[in-house]
Amino acid sequence: MKKKWIALSMALAMTLGTLAGCGGTTSSSGTTESTADATVSTTETGDDTEIVATSTMIGNPNGTIELNWMPCPSQGPASTITAVAETVKAHALEWAKEHPDVKINVLEMSANSTEAMAKLLTQAAAGTAPDAAGVDSSVLASFYDYLQPIDDGLESVGVSVDDFFPFAQAGMVHDGKVVAYWYTTDVRVLFYRNDLVQTPPKDWDELLETAKSLSSDTMMGLIYPAGRNEATICDFLPYFWAQGGELVDEEGTPIFGEGDNRQYMINALDFIGRTVSEGASPARVTQYNKEAEMVADIAAGNVAMFVGGNYAAQPIREAMGKEEFDSLWEATAIPQKDPNTHSSTSGGWTTGVFTQDEEKRALLADFLAHIYVEDQALSDLCEAVGNLPARQSLFDSAEFLKTDKFTGPFKEMLLESDTRPAVDSYSVISQELQIAINNVITGSMTAEEATDNAFSTVLSSL
Repeated sequence: MKKKWIALSMALAMTLGTLAGCGGTTSSSGTTESTADATVSTTETGDDTEIVATSTMIGNPNGTIELNWMPCPSQGPASTITAVAETVKAHALEWAKEHPDVKINVLEMSANSTEAMAKLLTQAAAGTAPDAAGVDSSVLASFYDYLQPIDDGLESVGVSVDDFFPFAQAGMVHDGKVVAYWYTTDVRVLFYRNDLVQTPPKDWDELLETAKSLSSDTMMGLIYPAGRNEATICDFLPYFWAQGGELVDEEGTPIFGEGDNRQYMINALDFIGRTVSEGASPARVTQYNKEAEMVADIAAGNVAMFVGGNYAAQPIREAMGKEEFDSLWEATAIPQKDPNTHSSTSGGWTTGVFTQDEEKRALLADFLAHIYVEDQALSDLCEAVGNLPARQSLFDSAEFLKTDKFTGPFKEMLLESDTRPAVDSYSVISQELQIAINNVITGSMTAEEATDNAFSTVLSSL
């Protein structure tokens, strides 16, 4: 049994190492260390009990009920992003005031998601996981056997599971029970300059024609990450998914190279190849490993359109100025083969409860809901960390989203978004598709050859 779980955790490490590379986290608050570490307050009952919220402990230092919590490093009270640390501690303190008998020890999670999730899975299998912990959404399914129901936490903050985006609901609910709160997320869209593109393209042909007409020695019509990195796959998969493509079956077996899926993949790779061969995109897209590497070209005014995650907007705003960026750039759905279909890629973080002690489970379900689900708490967190909330209604009520011009298209695409499969074979699939994309763009292989080569390599590796 021990060997089985060692093997499982190693497989998870490989998978997460690939999956975790998709998203991006930015913050207008920067990444400076939080200096106001301890927030101290007396309870509202008027007694002398000291209730604190620090980077290492929440609640009553002498509390009779002791809980252990290991949050996502960048989204907990020990976050190096000052605004995140302070908002989490502030909301945690409010909860702790209402629960003066509770002491929550904040445990440190490795900033390396691959290592952190592999270790957490091993602990969960051995029955030694923290009472509650953050779980990267890309591997959430691997933890279903160990996560406890926390539906009651949603009820405590008056939130329905139906308020979460469809992909988040699919991950949160297992065997009819909510076993995790999916709170932050991201999405991929097409950004375009409104002074150059009056009508955004709806399908592949329109995208190619528009980009070609704008391309010159000083202007790149369309750019996107096409290097050897997970960001490339996150931006590519919507072209495959929108046609109805599936990478794996219900058992996690790769199927992207057979049946209709094979043709869908050929179509997607052929389109990517055409962006370069027909002059819509420069060959140098293979040098962009992630959106961050495109910022300089975009800010310099050398790009007409680009495909990327919502988080790309913030560093570009910082580089060229918010007013100029917001006045020049718009966002819309990624054009697809069929203009009537849409797709995007999303990720994000979740949190769940592992303890089987009923008193502790109920307390933590309530605590986590007040930190990561409740309206103001989630709004404050997302604004501080630079991500999007996984709850639909916040796009209409959160102040920072109400004033962001991209909120509408981001929400629309989140409703159409999908997630990468959290299966052992995905890491190999991603690696081989990255190679396939490069081979097609450089002309080393046709789309058909690249699809068959990637599929056969994936199968042989398994």
